[in-house]
Formats: sequence, C-alpha cells, structure tokens
Amino acid sequence: MTRAQRFAWRLSLALLTVAGGIIAMALARTYTSTPVDASCSGCASTFYGASDALVTEAIQNIWPQTSNYCGVETALGAVNYADLWRGLPEKFGSPGDQYWVGGVDNWKAHAISEWGYASPANLFGGKSNIAADAGTDPRSMAYMTHWYAGTSGGDYFHDYIYRWQMFHATEPAWNTEVAEATSSLAHSLMYYKQPINAVINGGAHSVLVTGVFSLNNPRYYWPAKIQDIVYRDPEYAPWNSRFEVSFTTWADTGLYLGGFRYTLWAFYYGDLDRRGDHKNRWDPEPKVGVYVPKPTSGHPSHWYGGFTWIARDTFATSPDWSYTAPTPSSWGTRMTSP
Repeated sequence: MTRAQRFAWRLSLALLTVAGGIIAMALARTYTSTPVDASCSGCASTFYGASDALVTEAIQNIWPQTSNYCGVETALGAVNYADLWRGLPEKFGSPGDQYWVGGVDNWKAHAISEWGYASPANLFGGKSNIAADAGTDPRSMAYMTHWYAGTSGGDYFHDYIYRWQMFHATEPAWNTEVAEATSSLAHSLMYYKQPINAVINGGAHSVLVTGVFSLNNPRYYWPAKIQDIVYRDPEYAPWNSRFEVSFTTWADTGLYLGGFRYTLWAFYYGDLDRRGDHKNRWDPEPKVGVYVPKPTSGHPSHWYGGFTWIARDTFATSPDWSYTAPTPSSWGTRMTSP
C-alpha cells in the first residue's frame, strides 16, 4: 500500500522517529477499573490481542518502511511474529529485507497468482499484485505472509473482506458497519493471537493491528463493544510505532500525523470521501482473476466499498482466494465472485 501524500519523504528518519514517539505517547490511554460505557454498568474494558513483547521483537530489526513498502513490512512483521510464537528464529532481521521480498522475490514465478498478474508490475509487490496499483495489494500481502510463515508451520493466511451487503439487506449506521468489521478482525486476532495486517486510509496504507480494548470478548460477540484499537505503524521505528486510538478515532475522526490525516477506517477501501465516488487510484480493484469487477467499467465491489485485512486461518487454499469477514457463528466463506 502507499499514500498519495507521504510525510516520510519530507522528514529525515531521525525527525520521523522523534515525532512518532511523541505522537504515540500522546495517544496512549491509561485504563482503570472505571466503567467506560454507561450502557455497561460496572464493566471495564479488557485487552484482547497478541503479545506486545513479541510484536516489538518481531519488528524491531526490520522497521521502519521506506518508500511504498508498508504492505511488505507489515507482512514481514506478521511472519516474524509467527516464528517467535512457535519458538523459531525470525526469518527477517534487517530493514533491507523489505527490498528483497517486495522488490526481488515477488517478481519470481512462485509469486504469480493462478490468474496471472496485473501489468505494469511495480517495485513494491511485483508479480504478486493482481491490481495495477502503486504499492502492494491485499492479495500480495496475503501471498507474502503465507509463503514465508506457512513454510515454518503450515499456516494459511488469506485476505478477508467486510461489506455491509454481506450481512444486511439494508445499509446499517456507519458506526455499526465499522464495529462489525473491527469485531470480525478482532475475532480472528483472538482465535490465533496473531497480529493482523489491516488496510487503512481508504486502501492507501497498512498497519499491524495487535489488539483491542473491549467490554466483551470479540471472539464470542459480534459486534463486540470495542473501545480502543491498538496497532503498529511501519512508518515509525519499532520503539515508538505503537498507537492506541479510541473507536471514535478509528471509525470517524481519524488523526493527524505530520500534517496528513490518517483516516484509519473512517473511509471505505478506495474512497477519498465516505459517501462519494471511488476516487482512490492508489489501490484499485483487481485487473486479473475472478475478482475483476463486472462490468469492468464500473461498480467495483471486491475490495471497494468495505474493509479488508489479512488474517491467519485453517483454510488449505491458495492465498489468491478471499474470504468473507468471520463472525462467531461462521468462520468464513470463500468469495468466488465479486
């Protein structure tokens, strides 16, 4: 993934590191036993997620990203975490690994989808991209995570998609959509305790979501009463890349970093404005395979108009295939058409 405006290009790495640390500390919240939701008298939010210590260890030698390698770096962070969780040595130990995986290895034959690849291929996903974008598309991130993590433990990783049409006859309130999508993401997070590569900013960036604070367990409630989302951003060095934002910030207001608004999940994938046309050219729909929009001239419906992330699962299928967002009662269904 990439962003149209990248302040990382405008600041030195040293300044970026300092700024990131200040922002991360400012965003952190202190949790007490005081109820945080008037509808849940006597309740307190609880953390559900991956090991914070292992996440730090997984990314400390490979982050931050350079250029448009955010999708690659989040995939490599997830792979390192999977290795550490099994007690194995990390596969990646240098920032230079992002250039090898995204810029070299993803041009090889094994990276190519069963449907081929989008042309022109770029430096940040190579032939693993099925969309002709400027960064790394979700299929490419699923492929990279599966390819490197799966060789250690036989794990599978796939792209998951939430659109309200999958679950409702009529569109619910915006916050309900985001709550359902975030709860589905957190459901997978709780099932495996594996950080999840989430696409944010309308499809222009990706981060590792490592946990949520919720009034109930998102593994069993949908939507869960999620209060805060915790994530790591590859644009920052590992020791200050941890962000903790309220659900309101995640779903509605976003936050400003370095003069740029991180919209998080306040926009659908592909949207520059929430209810406007699909204007984001940085991450278009697939150009090859079964997920090419029909008709191709309009009405995109695969990644667009919803939310998407990469999660570990037990489905012994190619990372080419996407799945609907899981719920406590339904682990997931493969999407065979847009």
